[in-house]
Amino acid sequence: MQRNQKQNGAHLLITITCQFPQSGNKSEKLKKRRIMQFNITGTLVPQAKSYDNAGAHNAIKSMMQRKETLSIRLYTDKDNYPYIWIESYNVAGFKYYVTPISFKWIYTYLTTGESEDGGIQPTELTPYQVGEDNNFQLSILKQLIESGKRVQFVPLFREVNNYISATSAFLRGKIFFRVERTEELLDYLREKEALI
Repeated sequence: MQRNQKQNGAHLLITITCQFPQSGNKSEKLKKRRIMQFNITGTLVPQAKSYDNAGAHNAIKSMMQRKETLSIRLYTDKDNYPYIWIESYNVAGFKYYVTPISFKWIYTYLTTGESEDGGIQPTELTPYQVGEDNNFQLSILKQLIESGKRVQFVPLFREVNNYISATSAFLRGKIFFRVERTEELLDYLREKEALI
């Protein structure tokens, strides 16, 4: 099976090659060959470019103006764009792509309750570069630990999978973490006396 894709082009070509044995003896080598070719015309657009991030930004601003308590989870999408999953008691969860400036705005709200966004442009997004550490969630977790903020970890004996769960509570909400459990991370957290 072969796939040819053009990221900025207008065509996606998928070629599937099937081999069928000749009727009769099963041990006989595959001799017949059929080629099926499917052509799909369309433009491939990264999800972050087609998502209504301005609408998500306005929804968050509205939630902040109502002084809602926010629940936030951090992720990086398949196109290397960092985003948060945000929800509150009154609003179902939705995605919001972040930049360092927009994340600082959200963090300021969590810690102080200040909702002024300072003219953030939510559609001006930049993905992580190739080779750059794109673990947005782990980066923020380590920054909170290094800055002395309280991070509450689920005891390791309660974790049944290969993840470490933690929560950081603020005046106006919480950030929930679920990071992959590695020896390097365990050593770091033990050094910081953050794990049980």
